[in-house]
Amino acid sequence: MKPKPLILTAAVSVAPTASDSTVRRFELVAYTGEAMDINGFDLPVVIDISTINTTNQRIPALFDHDPSRPVGQVQSVAASNGLPPVIARGVFTPSGKADDCCPEVIA
Repeated sequence: MKPKPLILTAAVSVAPTASDSTVRRFELVAYTGEAMDINGFDLPVVIDISTINTTNQRIPALFDHDPSRPVGQVQSVAASNGLPPVIARGVFTPSGKADDCCPEVIA
């Protein structure tokens, strides 16, 4: 059986920046440990955090999970001692283009 891709949604907190910095950082709870009702799965989904591979720390942060609308780059994913919550931290990467949704997310 081929694994299904899993898309998670999380609230984001935007860290204040120093007045001399243009880099905006974010932190989010990627998983709380609770069962999730996910479209496409018949039963609630629970993730075994002890099996999460966090070696790939460079993950795109997408607006509304749309690959054509990146808003940042996750730089670290961690779960303390294999227990929830799973925390993701990264930076916003505004493109400056007309269709850039980064300012909407940061606001």
